[in-house]
Amino acid sequence: MNKPMIAAALTLIITALIHAVAGGPQYLNLILQADIPIQNANEQKALYAVIWHAITVLFTVNGLALLTTVYLNKSAVTLGWTCIVQLLCFSALFIILGFSWLGEIMSLPQWILFGFNICLLLWGINVERKQIPSAGAKASKSAALS
Repeated sequence: MNKPMIAAALTLIITALIHAVAGGPQYLNLILQADIPIQNANEQKALYAVIWHAITVLFTVNGLALLTTVYLNKSAVTLGWTCIVQLLCFSALFIILGFSWLGEIMSLPQWILFGFNICLLLWGINVERKQIPSAGAKASKSAALS
């Protein structure tokens, strides 16, 4: 079993739970209850809620997909790289928007958790690559058995 990949998967699932349970009341509910003085306020709130929950779903699906892939003893390298790219993009958004809107990045520290998860994913990819024999090693082993 690829323990770093399992840890990355569980971190994604825990992130989804934190996002839904703790983040909802702290951020989502406040926006949904706010009196926004624009013509399409309900549409804006609905769109914000959809995006909020889509992120929760994305983290959950990625985590479950990684767990399933590892459990079925299949290669998780491609899925791992997909998750890394997504997390890098999310991190970039938090860092760039933190700097441009707030002048600092620690008020939106989610990029730190994403960075931790990226490290787990890279570690898991490295572990898996070490477990898969190269084509040359397979050929040598086949020739030795002949």
